[in-house]
Amino acid sequence: MKDGTVRSTSLVGVLILLTSCGDGQAPADVMFDVAGTSEALVAVRDVVMSPALDAHVALAPRFTTPDAGPAAAAHPMPATERIGVLPAEYLGTTFTLEAAEASYQPSELAGAPGDALRYVVYSVDDSGVPVVASAIGHADLTDDGVELEQGFAVGVLVTVDDLVVADYSTSFEAEGGTAALARTSAFDHIGLNIAGVLRTPTDEIQIDLVTGTVNGIVTTEFTFVSGAGTMTGEMMVEESSTLSVLQGEFQLGEDRLTVTANGAPGAFAAAIAVNGNDWATVSVQPASITVTGDVGVLDSTEQSVALRMAEYFLMVPNLASGLVAGVLAQ
Repeated sequence: MKDGTVRSTSLVGVLILLTSCGDGQAPADVMFDVAGTSEALVAVRDVVMSPALDAHVALAPRFTTPDAGPAAAAHPMPATERIGVLPAEYLGTTFTLEAAEASYQPSELAGAPGDALRYVVYSVDDSGVPVVASAIGHADLTDDGVELEQGFAVGVLVTVDDLVVADYSTSFEAEGGTAALARTSAFDHIGLNIAGVLRTPTDEIQIDLVTGTVNGIVTTEFTFVSGAGTMTGEMMVEESSTLSVLQGEFQLGEDRLTVTANGAPGAFAAAIAVNGNDWATVSVQPASITVTGDVGVLDSTEQSVALRMAEYFLMVPNLASGLVAGVLAQ
């Protein structure tokens, strides 16, 4: 993906080397609703990684105005005042792309709310490059106007094909540094919260992601709630390293799947447990993915469940960075 945002890639469909162990029969205490869990995980993934949301995430880093950008100077943020991070002179303006590699520019298009910046959303190809001849919707950014000592909050409403595919608020607060948004790690603590709803025509999930940076350690706590189940977890990564640690849980009815993963996006290992029992291990390397059944041979549906759980190792940080990119570009 362009502009520093990592585009997530599904683990399913990549070369799978299935390694068996045991006699191929799973003990009763590891049995669970495999088919239902697989369907629920696919439903969550289809919302979080839908083509419409993928287009928004791909384009969000470009949501700039002529006097701002990812490398722009810090915005002054006086303490204890109501903060508006969006430039007032562009409120009510619709921004468009004239070419695939161009920056968004103000246009004469009508329809933008008077209190928002509107960015036209275009379809994107598999590399995240926009097809400027194919406008599919728009993203509206508004100042939420919460009172923070050193921070701001921005609402984001993304509409594609007349469906609101994302409706969320992003709030940012920093401590221990200057009263400015400098887009650096100059603060002792940086807190970021993303809360709202993501939708497709058939499903929706509530999301809540809280990311904090303390002494160079980035921790992201997340909750996804869908009609099928709830996924919660925590991911930690050092700013100076690509190594990450993820501990996550997916609750579906009475079944509880947990994942513990560590490594880097291109090479990591994930241990999957079911209702407290070791069940599968997923090893991801640049050229292959190995799925090992801890108690027996996994069938194709079980392999899919294990891979979907491991996929959250990639999906969670990508989602967090993608949803906030358009806000931080201001």
